[in-house]
This record gives sequence, C-alpha cells and structure tokens, in this order.
Amino acid sequence: MLTPNRICVIGLGYVGLPTAVVFAGKGYEVVGVDVDAKKVEAVNDGRCYLREPGLDVLLCDSVSKGFLRTSAL
Repeated sequence: MLTPNRICVIGLGYVGLPTAVVFAGKGYEVVGVDVDAKKVEAVNDGRCYLREPGLDVLLCDSVSKGFLRTSAL
C-alpha cells in the first residue's frame, strides 16, 4: 500500500539533497539514496556537505526528528 507522505530522492548532490531536506522539513518521510557512502554517512549523522545558507540547520533538524534518512546503493 502506498503512503502519500513518503518520498524517495535518488541522488544527494546539489539538487537532490536540498530537495530531500525541504520535503523532510515539510513533514514528509524522506529516504535519500546515493552511491557515495560518505554522503550517506554525513546526512545520517546530521552533517551537511554542501554550502547552502540554512541547509545545514534544516538537515540536522530533519534527521533528528526522523523525517530524513539515507541509504547507499
């Protein structure tokens, strides 16, 4: 059964990561997927590797609330 409040974002680069964080910040359960294990580990630890104003705070908040998690391919 599909749940409308779950989203998967494939690729956690300059487009994927901010997209995932914004959806998570709006209350969606987001799973981000990437082939780069370092990116996956950083996000799951609540660390932002992109320089985008405010993204680090939103990412940390989304991860700590359980709305954002990532997985490696």
